[in-house]
Amino acid sequence: MAEASLEQVTQLAAQLRVADKLALIESLVHELRREGTTIEQSRTVTDASARLLAPRSLYGIWRDKFPPDADVEAAIREIRDEWKEELEMFAEDDK
Repeated sequence: MAEASLEQVTQLAAQLRVADKLALIESLVHELRREGTTIEQSRTVTDASARLLAPRSLYGIWRDKFPPDADVEAAIREIRDEWKEELEMFAEDDK
């Protein structure tokens, strides 16, 4: 099988749905990490690739991703309470 060029892969990827593009990116990043590829080891890593491979701080990533009137703390509290109820139900089932 002939080796695919970056241009061919890019053209094919352009035809994917957004969710599939994100899945492809995630798959490639995980593959590179699994292979132990680091930015220092690769001489062909582009700036965009380097940003994908580099660990990122979670601080600020979700900034401006929620509507201004969203109460994130309340949503987290609601999820936590639902988990507590489910865990209590499992504990009761074990008795």
